[in-house]
Amino acid sequence: MQPMVKVIKGKLVLGRGGALVLLVILGGINRIASKDQYITNRSPITGPSLDSVVSMMKQGDLVLRRGRDIASFMISRTNNKDQNYSHCGLVQVENGYPFVYHFIGGDQAQGLHRDSAQVFLSPKHNNAGAIMRYELSEGELQKQKELIIELRKNPRPYDNEFTLGNERLYCAEFIYKVMNTVKADSNFIRTRLNNGYAYVPLDALYAGKTSLIWQMTFK
Repeated sequence: MQPMVKVIKGKLVLGRGGALVLLVILGGINRIASKDQYITNRSPITGPSLDSVVSMMKQGDLVLRRGRDIASFMISRTNNKDQNYSHCGLVQVENGYPFVYHFIGGDQAQGLHRDSAQVFLSPKHNNAGAIMRYELSEGELQKQKELIIELRKNPRPYDNEFTLGNERLYCAEFIYKVMNTVKADSNFIRTRLNNGYAYVPLDALYAGKTSLIWQMTFK
């Protein structure tokens, strides 16, 4: 029997069922991270504190992170080129504070989550983070906000099968579908084929499409 997930020349190749294996792993580790408590100025961090990082965030920003365990490492290897990140979310500013909306799986509370920016980037469970900024008009920002509000009102389940074309969503697919709708361009963010299987790598969300606002590796 062929392995469902294997590494060839430093890159993960998904065989039959491999996407499901990765998504189960992804859902579990991201669910653990989301349960963290609110953290302010947690040490050790090199560079600006999380408070000052949070102040950099604006409506519509893309926020990235990578967990500290082997599962997050494996997920990061499915990216096109930049293998620094394993999870992502979109910033929505509410009453002056940036919250990160993202899709996670796991045994409980699957689907769209709303975490404070401090929790999402907590060094307790992550060893890297970044903020990327799309160039968005006021109309596009409003459209993005409306799409996320719609998802809150009409929740979609987490996509444990890592497939496109159904109502279920995983983290990168959520942003892929939101941003392609916002931009009214089905090719604004493109999928990738891996062993004949189409999916959305995290770096496809920002490579050549965003400005880097901040990035850091936590000690």
